[in-house]
Amino acid sequence: MRLLALIASIFILPISLFSGSYDSALSDFKKTLDYKEFSSAELRNEILILHASSYAIINESGKKNDAIKTAGFLWLKTLNLNGIESKNTYIIVLLKDGGELWNITSSSVELMERWSDNKLFFDPVQTRSGRIFGFLGAQTTMGGDVKSSGINARLGSTLFKDRFDFSIFFSHNSYDSAGMNSYGVSLRALFPLTRKYGANLGVQLSKVSYEEGGESTNVTSILGGVNYYLPAGSFDITLLIGNNSTYSLIAGYTFYLTKK
Repeated sequence: MRLLALIASIFILPISLFSGSYDSALSDFKKTLDYKEFSSAELRNEILILHASSYAIINESGKKNDAIKTAGFLWLKTLNLNGIESKNTYIIVLLKDGGELWNITSSSVELMERWSDNKLFFDPVQTRSGRIFGFLGAQTTMGGDVKSSGINARLGSTLFKDRFDFSIFFSHNSYDSAGMNSYGVSLRALFPLTRKYGANLGVQLSKVSYEEGGESTNVTSILGGVNYYLPAGSFDITLLIGNNSTYSLIAGYTFYLTKK
């Protein structure tokens, strides 16, 4: 047993000393880091932390992902050169008003999470998981001559880096023994307030057809609402105020049909 312990002390201990060092990897990484994008780098629990002086530095069009990708691939390569075999790693980017968590592999980078220290966070680059979306919800309409309730469905897409969305919609409401159908288009401006909550404001143009009597009318509405973001969509509540003294409350779920 003593002989085995002696052999272990001669061979195994030195191997462990040269098996790879995160500190040496960090030192090598700092020598080649582009300090135009990031002001400094450090390690916390073997996770690379990059400090950026402001959001604008890495949020400019076409530069953000390239900066993260370049730094991420460089860090992964540096780890392997220092004897730390890794097929993927994580990088945290710390900003003045929040941060981001990125997953780095040998062929791709993926934004896993984003957070903000500000109460109001109007970020032009959203982390929602898709562009083409659908919506299905319940609707109740009040004001005017009758009160009605029914369903509301939308199909649309986000626009201009998720700052707006445009959709076509259809709704069917019932009142007494009759009903009415509405269809049209809506355009909304999107305002993310925090990582979980957002607001929207827009306009809706619709044509309303009454099943009884076959009459129809055009309605222009102002709409506003709040969103609670979920991994694959959001829960939405919207208020519509029409030009015919009616207002509607819509609540439902938005689900993404495509990924970014």
